[in-house]
Amino acid sequence: MKTPVRKIQPARDTDYAMLTAVLVSAFDDDPLAIWLYPDQLERRKNHAFFFSESLGESNHETLIDMTETNDAVAIWRHVDHPIKNAPPPGACAGAPEFFAKIAESS
Repeated sequence: MKTPVRKIQPARDTDYAMLTAVLVSAFDDDPLAIWLYPDQLERRKNHAFFFSESLGESNHETLIDMTETNDAVAIWRHVDHPIKNAPPPGACAGAPEFFAKIAESS
């Protein structure tokens, strides 16, 4: 069976709300996301904020691509883009230590 070929295109500002919903859905059952936000409603709310903010950072150092069918999105950042090393608001109690270890390794 042949894998379907998908056309990749740059996202437009007008796509961001829809792409936020795609990303929230994609990460809803992600193990790390579940650990950070055990409550599904809280997880969806925080992911909606996080992805909306991330998509809004589109500039010369951040590129956003999507499929023409609007079912996949990629956020590409320049290698020098600063990594956020603080846990997201409302994350579980172990999140600060987890993010501190990430910061140490970068």
